[in-house]
Amino acid sequence: MTDREFKLMAKDSGTHFDKCYRIHGYVTQADSSTGTLTVRANTCGEKHEPKYGYIADCDTNSMLFDFGTAKGEGLKAIVDGDAFEADVIVGKPYSYQTTLGGQLTVPSFFLIRIERYASVK
Repeated sequence: MTDREFKLMAKDSGTHFDKCYRIHGYVTQADSSTGTLTVRANTCGEKHEPKYGYIADCDTNSMLFDFGTAKGEGLKAIVDGDAFEADVIVGKPYSYQTTLGGQLTVPSFFLIRIERYASVK
């Protein structure tokens, strides 16, 4: 999927519920707040190599969930700053409260497989 196709899907992810895609991205939050089975990541449709500590073309804020069904170690082996390729199932849009007290709704993905290919840090 191209980055543009990915952005169109993410813009209206609810209509893509339960569909499978291969996505790419890098983890922006993997800590005690997200736990071992959830991460927040910037995602995109195409694989990009990190430059200057981030992946510039990968900017769709998303939540990735692993309910213990992902192949391999899943999210247990993924940390903040890891760049990845993942096979996912699109979930329903996910809403969460930001640290500033606002609410943000983002696409959610359920992991089938995830593979780390670089670190942005």
